[in-house]
Amino acid sequence: HEPFMILRHDIDTDPRAALLFAEIESRYRAGASFFFRLSTWNDKVIKALDRRGFEIGYHYEESTTYAKRHHIKDGNQLRSHFPEIRKDFARNLFELRRRSGLRLEAIASHGDIATVVLDLGNEEAMLDSAIREACGIKYEAYDPPIWDGYKNHLSDNRYPPYFKPESPLELISRGESFLFLTHPRWWRCE
Repeated sequence: HEPFMILRHDIDTDPRAALLFAEIESRYRAGASFFFRLSTWNDKVIKALDRRGFEIGYHYEESTTYAKRHHIKDGNQLRSHFPEIRKDFARNLFELRRRSGLRLEAIASHGDIATVVLDLGNEEAMLDSAIREACGIKYEAYDPPIWDGYKNHLSDNRYPPYFKPESPLELISRGESFLFLTHPRWWRCE
């Protein structure tokens, strides 16, 4: 019944920026989840975050990757390829587990721009309970039971504005629970 904040970081680009977040969060004993794409997976960064006790997850995008590779622009056509996409997902996840030595039981769909063209999110292929069970997935960050656990979903954004749909400070002042999704690339000063 107490207000809470879930802190999640999607590492879409520079994985080293995750370490800057982790340094500050460790100082304040804040827990967070970091989700890495295949293109941002960095063994040294992953190990450093794990040593600090942060949750590491897979920020997957096999559906849109498959669509791009095979020049598919229709979501219905792509759905017929879900068996192959799920095999790609499992192969990638098991390779990341092998490299990291981590369980990687949490996943979060990446919101590639291709999802708009396809009118199909990466998470749709992972709605199948058999693939989740076979891969030992405990949760997908966009699962309805998780979303139902908090009232508000906020994300950072490039300027302007800095946040969408509103600032986390507004929710804190109102005493409301929320998930705050960040992308460290928006926060890193060069």
